[in-house]
Amino acid sequence: MLSGFEQALLGILLIVLMMGLGATLSVANFREILRSPKGPLIGLASQYGWMPLVAFGLAKGLDLPPAMAVSLIVVGCTPGGTTSNLFTYYAKADVALSISMTALSSVAAIVLMPLTLAAYTGPFTDAEFAIPFKSIVVTLAVMLAPMAIGMAV
Repeated sequence: MLSGFEQALLGILLIVLMMGLGATLSVANFREILRSPKGPLIGLASQYGWMPLVAFGLAKGLDLPPAMAVSLIVVGCTPGGTTSNLFTYYAKADVALSISMTALSSVAAIVLMPLTLAAYTGPFTDAEFAIPFKSIVVTLAVMLAPMAIGMAV
């Protein structure tokens, strides 16, 4: 578990990271994605379709204990984070697309993650799952606000 200081430091580092990535982008980058939203939609379909299905198949095929199986499925349908945007930048790939996919999958997680977990974890547990709405909103704010500031600079 992270201490309060470590959490604050991590938050500051994420804000600086997103401001830096934002400085490499323009509004035109996002307009292009809106004109052709195929990439984010394929990413969303993969995030909540193929990835949890593969995780479920691995859990069943490897006969994992329930706790490990559920954990694998949760990882399979958890949206990407800010670090994926950094790796996208390092790879000289489409950062605007990466940020769009991260934002879209994080917002969609509010509805799709509980549905996906309910669909795939049934054979492993009877537990109820709660989605941390506050954490999702904070994540989006930490990702999008500094990026917008960086774009404006």
